[in-house]
Amino acid sequence: MRKRLLILFFFSTSIVEASHYMDYVIYKQDTFYQGYFDESLVPGSKDGVYLKPVFKNRLFGTTQEEFFEVVKKDLYPNAHQLISISSKGDSCFIEVDSSTISSIDPNRFHNEMLATLTQSSLCNVVLIEVSGERGTALTIKDLTAPYFTLVNDSVSSKEETLKETRKVDEIGKIQPLEIILLTFAAVFALTTLYLALKSKR
Repeated sequence: MRKRLLILFFFSTSIVEASHYMDYVIYKQDTFYQGYFDESLVPGSKDGVYLKPVFKNRLFGTTQEEFFEVVKKDLYPNAHQLISISSKGDSCFIEVDSSTISSIDPNRFHNEMLATLTQSSLCNVVLIEVSGERGTALTIKDLTAPYFTLVNDSVSSKEETLKETRKVDEIGKIQPLEIILLTFAAVFALTTLYLALKSKR
């Protein structure tokens, strides 16, 4: 009995260890209703349509198939069972029937799937097979809607500016912490010298 309990314990522990929480991003096609984007900020935008990143956190196992299932449910909760995703090398293969993709909107389906799968780093090429008819290989360049990455670009540029500023400070200036330490050392040395001279008198 004790042996069986130990086996059950180790089996359950291995299952827990094989699962882990993972952050991931899906891209949903949306429309900016407040007006059109400035093309200088978001190149390629048309009628305010863009791809919005949605950040997720979920418990996963160790297989890509589990991730694909989660992506389908997140993007198309009412049609995920009618969509099949597999991968081989750096390519992802999607199988879907024409009625399903029509109900979603073909352009939206292509953009959301292509953006989500390529940005997950699991594949660089996506092939979509509609009702047994394989389409052309798609890459990130085939998106017909832009990413909404203004915040990310802004953050990245600020980080780069901060790094450059720190480099200049390190080369041409003494950092504030170093000034404090040097001041403390000088005061300590002068105090020690004063006490030593005073004790000799």
